[in-house]
Parts: sequence; C-alpha cells; structure tokens
Amino acid sequence: MALTINHQTNDISATSGSVTLDGAAAGGGAMTLISTTNITSSVASVDISLSSSYSVQMMVIHNLDVTTGTRLRYRVSDDNGTSFESTSSYWTIGEYRYVYSGQAGSGTLNNGAFAANDTGLIGRLINSFDDFSARVMIYNSQESSVPTTLQSDVAGGRSFTVNYSDCASSYSVNSVITDIRLFSESGNLTKGVIKLYGLS
Repeated sequence: MALTINHQTNDISATSGSVTLDGAAAGGGAMTLISTTNITSSVASVDISLSSSYSVQMMVIHNLDVTTGTRLRYRVSDDNGTSFESTSSYWTIGEYRYVYSGQAGSGTLNNGAFAANDTGLIGRLINSFDDFSARVMIYNSQESSVPTTLQSDVAGGRSFTVNYSDCASSYSVNSVITDIRLFSESGNLTKGVIKLYGLS
C-alpha cells in the first residue's frame, strides 16, 4: 500500500488497503452488502435471511411490483425460516400521503395492532400498479431481550401518481429473528430487487 500525505492541503490518501491510526482502522461506520434477491417471475412471497453478525440491518427494495393489493406486509421467523409467526403480536403505526392525477391527499395507515391480518406492515401505495421502492431499517433482530422493530420509508408511482408512506412496526415478542418474509396483502410479487445490508 502506498500512503501519500500532502502537507499543503492536509490530505491523506491510500492507493490500496486501509489506513490505520494507532493500530485501528481510520474512518467511521460501514455498510456491508449481505445478500441480493432478484424477483424475475411471479411468486407469492420472498424470504430474506438476516445476518447474525449485525444488530442493525437495512433492506433496500427497488421497483417491486405486485399483481394486486396496495400494502406490502411482512412476517418474521425465529427458526431459520422453518415457520413464520402469524400472531397478533405485530404492531404498526404510520402515515400515508399521495398525489394522484393532480389531487393531493393524506391519510393515516394504522394506529394500533394489525391483529386482523396477523402481519406487520412495511408500507402502502395508492394503486396496485405502482412500484414499491423502500428503505427498511431493522433494529434489534439479533437481540433476545427486546422486540424487533422496523422503520420503513416507501415511495412509489407511475404517470400522474406519487405515493409516500412512513411506518414504524414491531414484532413485540422478545426473540432472535432469523428471517423476514415479504408479501403483498393480495396477489403475487412479480419483479423487483431486494438488497440486505449490515450496518456497523
């Protein structure tokens, strides 16, 4: 590795490798790609395996299409995807805003338990033909003493439509979560890319 120190501009640069200060790597936190899931055909759901190495993880969902339905939901597994929890222990609160054909509107997603559907909520769109694109932060999934919580920002739209929803959701049972299943409230997922990152 070549290290260059420019005294005139106070710059330090390395052509390869990493810079260390007193034996520790220089710089702040890092974001590491854990997995990429490509949806290229119609499927009922997609399972994402979480990493045991990160207490904070992030899903980036890009242009996810559904055949019907306007809500993207999730369930969690604590046994490596053998089963997914369908109990009333999911809670969601959030806000939904949209502009459709020039008409602005807003509404509330949910305040309280989503027990009727037995699932958590990632977000919603105004039309099933819009694309889901989202950033979903996953907190405490690897902690057995606190609930797993998700915070999601969802955007979608096509011609004359733009949607935005902001959700906080929780699976309120204290357990280590190994997998998350994503699915539409109705119909199938038809295309899209889902990337999972670990944050440290």
